[in-house]
Parts: sequence; structure tokens; C-alpha cells
Amino acid sequence: MKPSPRWESLPFKFKQRVVSFLDFKTRCALQKCSRTDQDVVKSVPLILSSLLLDLTPDDVEDPTPGIHITQLLVMEKPSGRGLHWRNESEEQTIENLILIFDNPNVIVQEMIFTVDGNPAKFFENLLKRIGHRKFHVEKLFWSCVELAINPKQLENCLKFFNLFDSTTLKKLELNFSHKGLIAELMKTSQFQGLEEEIFIRSEIEKEMLENVFHSEKVKIQLEEVIAEDLKKAIEVFQTKKPGSYFKLTTTEIQVDLDKILAIFESMPDNSPVPTNQYFERDTYTHRFEIADRKTEDGEPLVFWMKIQKNSVWGVVCRVDHINKDMNNCPYY
Repeated sequence: MKPSPRWESLPFKFKQRVVSFLDFKTRCALQKCSRTDQDVVKSVPLILSSLLLDLTPDDVEDPTPGIHITQLLVMEKPSGRGLHWRNESEEQTIENLILIFDNPNVIVQEMIFTVDGNPAKFFENLLKRIGHRKFHVEKLFWSCVELAINPKQLENCLKFFNLFDSTTLKKLELNFSHKGLIAELMKTSQFQGLEEEIFIRSEIEKEMLENVFHSEKVKIQLEEVIAEDLKKAIEVFQTKKPGSYFKLTTTEIQVDLDKILAIFESMPDNSPVPTNQYFERDTYTHRFEIADRKTEDGEPLVFWMKIQKNSVWGVVCRVDHINKDMNNCPYY
């Protein structure tokens, strides 16, 4: 009777085939067995649906300042069961991040990074340990209450953003108020490579506006929507593919409808939108025909706009599906 083949003696390609059927948790356990198994696991691509990194303090009252509880949740599939680490040690959380991103073939479709405080200490420790590894993440959501309160912390914030592979990152949503940091982020190759989405949930300077026009979907806040800036946005987005949109929101100063309409002299549709929705009242619509381009199926296109007192939408729509395509631009 021939002895059964041992795992160690199996061909490398056969092991790769086996690993391709394993879930993320099992792969993590396997790569700890030996250096050879680690090499096998790192050679097999893996797509993770989402990664949640939460540095929010625990709900219990604790007078000690700083971050106490960290959570790292990895979801392999949407709505599926995930691998959840909950630690009182940021060091252990960093070790788990290294475990994930030590494999250059791991792609994370969405990373959610939230901090109810200042992540300065975490960034400092992470940057010391991460080495030359890159985060292969397609979409980053970054939310902080406070960050970059001095030049050193600002530098570390930029180094953290630089950990994300610029060829993989295509979507970014920022939920913090720091114009200086946002201005510096816009200079990076990571930001300039954001082809699909740029959402900034805090006010930026109007001079920064042109730095977001390379993306297909844009939502930003400005102190005031200037007619000339809006005209530039319309010109740029009329050249983009169906479904592309922008939403410009003012934080305080209402949209000056008279100045906005002055750039629409040839536009025929200047009437309020009939609606029973309270948030759509006093809404004006405008359309620009796109005569030189159609969809792949030959459908004609139109650039459709909605103007309210504190926001302006613009969406590249199919002529016969305007309402459906407008809904691709989230209200909030």
C-alpha cells in the first residue's frame, strides 16, 4: 500500500490551486505554518470586500486620554461573515494589518478608516512597522475628528496616504475638516489617480476645485458656488461618460441664482421642478444637449442639472432615462 502524499511534498502549483479555494481566515492560519506555505499563500490573488479599521474609544467612560480600543473587521464577501479582531493594543492591530497587506496579491475593495480622536500615535507606530508594504485598496473612506495639528503630524498623514498603491486606489471619501492637509493630499499621485470618485465632506477652497475634475463622480463643499467655476465644471463634465456627475454644495452662502442663470442664456428650461418632496422645492433644472457623443448602444446624451439654494447637481444622462440616471447622484 502506497503511503498517502504529504502536503509538504505536493507540487507548488497544486498547492496554489488548493489555496485558491480557501477563505481568508484559513489562509492566515496556513501561512503561519512554514515559510514555504507563506510563499504559497502570498502567490495566490485574493479579493476582500471590505476592511474596517476603527480606532474609536470604547463606549465605557474612561478618564484616561487617548485611544483605548481598536477594531479590525475583514469582510471577504458583502453581507458575509467576517474576521473580527478587537484589541486594546494598537500594536496588535498593526500586526494584523501587516498580516493582511504582507501579501501583495490581496486587493481590498473598500477600506473604512474611522477615528474618534487624533490618529497621530497610531500613524507613527504604523509607519515604523509597515516597511515597504503597500495597501492595495480600491476605495478609501477616511473619517477623523482631529488630525495633523502640527507639521510632524501633517507629514505622517501624508505618509499614511502614500501607503496606498496609486494604481489600485480609484475612489476616495474624506470626512474631516483640514484644508491644509486636503490641499497637500491633492498633490499626491494617489489623489491624482482617482479616476472614479472623489467625495469631500468638508469645505475646500475654490482654488482647489480644478484638482477634482479628473474624476468621474465628484461631491464637494465650497463656501460659495461661483458662476465661472460652475461653467468650468459643466464644460468638463459634458465630455465625460454616462453616469458621471458632480455635486457642489455651499456651506453658508446660498447659490446666487441670477448670476448662475446669466451663464445659461441659451438654455430653455428655467422653470421650478414640480414635486411634492419638501427637499426638492424651489429647485430649477437646466439641460445641455451633448450632440457629439452617444452611449455604446447609440443612445443620445444630455447633461442635466438641478439647482437649489445651497447645492448644484450635474449629471451626464441618457435622454430617455434622465430620472433614473439622476438618481445615480446621491442626495446626501
